Amino acid sequence: MTQASQALYELNLNDLIDQVTTHHAALMRCRQFSGHMNVSGDHLELVVDEDDEVLLTRKFDLNDKFILQRLRGVITTMQEIMPASSAFETTGGVA
Repeated sequence: MTQASQALYELNLNDLIDQVTTHHAALMRCRQFSGHMNVSGDHLELVVDEDDEVLLTRKFDLNDKFILQRLRGVITTMQEIMPASSAFETTGGVA
């Protein structure tokens, strides 16, 4: 990978990690959801529970060559489970 393409890849990866963090935080602000997100080294772990039942659990290796697609997929999943009412609340939802 050239230096320019590597820089673009890292920029995209960091942006997607920020989006995952934002969406996860928005879900955690909704009363029905709980869970955690952990980023350590080259791994990201994401857990979302709804009413004490595991709804979503993902573990990512950030060195995986398909990580960009995997992160986009989990962002879409979190958008789909986000309650519609949270878009109208000042304490919930994703802007």
